[in-house]
Amino acid sequence: MSEDRHITSLDDVLFLTIPNIEQDFLMNKVTIDSTYIHALTSNGRFVSWTCNDLLHFKTTKFDSSIPLISIVSDEDYVYLGSGYRTPDVYICHMSDHQQFTKLSGHTNSILDMAIDSSFLYTGSADGTVKMWEKNTWSMMYTLKVQEYFVLSISIDSKHIFAGGLDRMTRVFLKSDYTHVATLQGHEASVFTLSADDDYVYSGSGEIMWGGPGAPRPSLFESALRVWDKTKWMCIATKSEHSDNINGIAVDIEYIYTISDDCTLRIYQKDNFEAVGVLTLGFIPKDLTQDSTRLFIAGSNGKICVISKHSLCEP
Repeated sequence: MSEDRHITSLDDVLFLTIPNIEQDFLMNKVTIDSTYIHALTSNGRFVSWTCNDLLHFKTTKFDSSIPLISIVSDEDYVYLGSGYRTPDVYICHMSDHQQFTKLSGHTNSILDMAIDSSFLYTGSADGTVKMWEKNTWSMMYTLKVQEYFVLSISIDSKHIFAGGLDRMTRVFLKSDYTHVATLQGHEASVFTLSADDDYVYSGSGEIMWGGPGAPRPSLFESALRVWDKTKWMCIATKSEHSDNINGIAVDIEYIYTISDDCTLRIYQKDNFEAVGVLTLGFIPKDLTQDSTRLFIAGSNGKICVISKHSLCEP
């Protein structure tokens, strides 16, 4: 693709639903591991489908007093982050959704999480990121990131990235938690983060509560920024979206972004040029991927599954 083309239809689109349940809810979050796709609904359901054949596997309704906000999974467990009333992480067995243990320590909603082979990283509205050791489930360290919300976190092999309400992304070393950089340039809150071997990708937007006495502005930045990891400098700013950027996925060729403006946009990774846009017909709330597909949690109460090949072919 050499130009920003409007994709009007796709052949390879599927929607994952919850059988026998009226769809009066949103799909708020989605994550994937090698076996299952997992999602959270706006009415407190935790749902799983099989990766290979995309069949519904299990739906579990959580207690209504536990607002589920964030989700991540590995090959053993699913980790559910909850809201301000009970800001805990519920760790559930993948096979039956049964709670295995609970991690407590945050004092406000757990808004985003990341995971590697040794640690779980949780970002919270209490302004901190906490590291939890997966063998013992003990809290190893707390990073004080900012005064208000940590809205997004991401990791690579060496770094922890935490973005938030103050429009900045702070970078810490995994090895000793040293603060090594602050990525400044966004003119709105850092809603979402992703990282690969070369770059950090951040997407901005605004929430209704922008700090004490500061309601959501009528005009605000909704931009994708790309940051070089050698000098920690912004090397590209893409402003095609017109509302909050809710998710970023990156592979070896393309950058994919979703927004409250009901679009999915595609950028060429080698030059950051916009090369495609798909109008979805619903508000995309979250985005994840495997090697061949994108999975989008939608306001229509479904998970939209899109073949990357169908998006990116000329």
